This record gives sequence, structure tokens and C-alpha cells, in this order.
Amino acid sequence: MNIITCIAVVFFSHILWHGNCQNSTDHSISDKRFQADIVSIFVINSELPVSLEIIRPALELATTQINEKYSNIKFNIVFRDGASSCKANVAGAYAAEEYFLRRVTAFVGPACTLALDPVGRMASYWNIPIYTAGGIDTTVSDKSIFTTLTRLSFSLEGAANFILEILKEFNWHHIAIIVDETNLQKILMKRSLVDIFKDINDYEIFYSLKEFSQKSFIDANFTKLLTEASKEARVFVFVAGWEIIRSLLLEAYNLGMGDGEYTFFTFQLIENKEKYGEISWYKPGDYRNKNARKMYEALMVVTLRVPATLQYKQFSAKVLENSRLKYNSNADETMVDPILGAFYDCVLIYGHILNKTLVEGGDPLDGRTLAKKLWNSTFYGGMAGDIFINANGDREADYTLSDLDPETGIMRPVATYYGIRRRYEKIPGTYIHWPGGLDGPPPDIPYCGFTGDALHCLPQKSFPVLGSVGITVFGLCVFGSIAGALLYK
Repeated sequence: MNIITCIAVVFFSHILWHGNCQNSTDHSISDKRFQADIVSIFVINSELPVSLEIIRPALELATTQINEKYSNIKFNIVFRDGASSCKANVAGAYAAEEYFLRRVTAFVGPACTLALDPVGRMASYWNIPIYTAGGIDTTVSDKSIFTTLTRLSFSLEGAANFILEILKEFNWHHIAIIVDETNLQKILMKRSLVDIFKDINDYEIFYSLKEFSQKSFIDANFTKLLTEASKEARVFVFVAGWEIIRSLLLEAYNLGMGDGEYTFFTFQLIENKEKYGEISWYKPGDYRNKNARKMYEALMVVTLRVPATLQYKQFSAKVLENSRLKYNSNADETMVDPILGAFYDCVLIYGHILNKTLVEGGDPLDGRTLAKKLWNSTFYGGMAGDIFINANGDREADYTLSDLDPETGIMRPVATYYGIRRRYEKIPGTYIHWPGGLDGPPPDIPYCGFTGDALHCLPQKSFPVLGSVGITVFGLCVFGSIAGALLYK
């Protein structure tokens, strides 16, 4: 939805409001508590694996918790779940309807970046706080536009920064990015990587971009992609699904790229087997499993750091139980991920900052002030632990780098990127298993260059025999002439 459409939606809804203002939310006159009206907006087909059937019970749990915690506030929540896709959504219309026909003190969602864009712009205009665990693209990171938007999930920019810190850690400057352009999240991840590499000033990065479409997967020439990439780098970043990554690695095996001279990276920010597949070299009945395992020893994976606390496990169980009982869903454990926990935290954080504002005598309806109070601070007691929100209003998420354990064949964490510190940190007692039996990382540039034609590696051409004879004869003639001239004198 573009800005012109948003304006049209607001204008149309404004007309409706003048004729239907009596439909505003009805709060009991006898209730002296501040009435906080949260509107939750979601659409399907987001770039994140957000399932509407478990988002609702999660947000209801959070609303119940803050109602019990803050006796001076009555929190109400309304759900607007769109049935349209992220690219052709009506999220802006939902937001305008709720704002003009009823009452809104805060928005939660959407998760989809394209849906969040119009809602975030209108929330900024209306000066209403908006919280999301989505909006992972850099297009909604400009808070001079989205002045009331707080993002509590991970950002693709943070994941890209982790890759940059890995490159610095191992003194790599050349990188090839191979991208499946079919998936929206992969396109956004590519954009974040490119933006980071373009903007870096204190470290030289030379990157090449190789793109393909999964729609032509059968016909995709992975041999050509990998061969061309090898002419510019030995560090490859795959931005694709697991089936394609496994095929790329098997093709890399055919090209002899498993000898330790190459290193491969990819992302699995959300573990959702149904949507993204499983991180595994093993495929039932595939005679190439042995080759795949060898190549996975050269692969490292960046993932979102997942909490393993008892609180998180209990939360997951309760959300699934409520989803099945109250909404007759078929939700299972694969649908519960850190994104869900982050949306839960959106409600908790709104309750926290709203209560703080009321206690301090501030204006609870001033969305920009509420946002500024929250930014550049730490919220303690989030579902995934303490939450640091930076000065731009974005959570600094933590990421993990995993490497294949050659003994077990399972990915294991070897390093962490803590968003608040923004640096690569080794996990004590672990180490990276470098492929090819090497003791350390492969060099940025091979000894003989990317194409093997470095000058010091070219064979030294011997001087032709006839040339040597000719030079000798010529030398003797010159010497004889000089000697004869001297004797003549």
C-alpha cells in the first residue's frame, strides 16, 4: 500500500467517523482506571513464520498479565486479522477504521514489513505508539519517519552485522553472496548485507552478488554460479532455503570445493521446519549423504539466539494449550519461536512504559514521548530475557554461529554475537572445525589468486636454445672485432 492509498484510506475512514462516532469503544463510567485500548493487526504470508492461530492466545496471555500487574490501568485488546497477503494487504484500512470508529492507545503488529509501513506512518501522524516483533527490513528503520515505532524482534541488519564481525575476526575481505530471489525474506536479507557492506568505512569489503530464482530450480545452473563466484572469493554466503543450500554444497563438492580452501555461511534466523526446512545434511535414501556431510563441515550457520529457560518452555506450552482449547487449532511446537515471545513482550513493554508515564504524571496518549522513554534503555523480565532497546527504538537481538561437529554430524554453537556489545565472541570450550584438516581459517585470497594465475605461480618459461646460441655467437663476434681493432693499432 503506497502513501497515496494510505491518505485515501484515512480520508475515507475520517468521513465514516463523522457519521459513526457513537460506535467508539464503550468503557464503564464507574471504572476510574485509565483505559488502554490495544489494537493488534496481522496479515498472512509475512516474511516471518507468524501463525495467527497462536499470536492471539500469546497476546491474550500478555494482556492478562499486565492487567494483574497494574491496578491503575485497564488493558483491552482488539484483534484485526487480515485474510490477504503481505503484498496486497488492508492493514492500513484496519488501522484507520479502529482509530476513527473506536479508540486506539497503542498498536501491536503487523509483522509483515509491507503491511507495517502504512500502519507505522499513520501511527506516527496520529502520535500513537506502535510495537512489533516484525518489520525486520531496513526500510522501516528510519525513525524520523516512523517516530512512534518500537521493534522488539531481530533485525536483518543485526544478522548482517554479525557476518561483518565474522569477516573481521578471520581477516576476510572478499565475499560472494548467492541469493534465491524467490523468497521475500531472502531478498530482504540480501539487501541488508549489501547495505552493510556498502556503508562500512573502517574495513574493506569486496563483494559479488549472484542471484537466481527457485522457480527455475530444476534448470538452475549451480555449477556456473559457483564457478563464477570462485573467481572473486573463497567465502560464500548462501541466502536460500535448506533444500537449495544442500544442492549448492553438493555441486560445490563436484567442483572440488571441499578441500579446505572454501568456507560457506548461511542464515536460519527462525527454526521453522515447515516453512524453511531442516538444517541437516542427511536426506533419506540419498546416496550422496556422505558427500553432503563432508561439505556441511565447511558450512557455518547464523541463527537467532533462542532462550532455553523454564519460563519460555512454560509460556510455549500455555500458548499451545490455549490455541487448541479456545480456538480449536492444530498448533504444534514448530509454530512457537522467538518471534512469538517478542510479540508477547510488545504488550508487556507497553504496559510498563504506560504505567511509568502515568505514575510520573505524564501524558499517556503522547506516543512519541512514550517511545522516547523506552528507547536507549533496558527492559528487565522479557520472555527471552532482558531486552536492550537502542537509541533508534530497535531491540539489539543476540545471534549464534554454529558449526558442524564432525563426530556427531550435528550443528553446535561456537560463537555468539551479543547485539548490545556488537562483537564476535567465542563460546568457551568450543572451537570451529575447519574443513580439509586445516588448523585455521582459509586465507582471504589463495596463494595463487582466485583464478590460479598469480605471477609467482606461473611456470617460468625457459629461454630458447637457438636464442642462446645466437647471443653467444654475437658476443664472440663483438669481442673478436674489438680485439682485432686493438691489435691493429
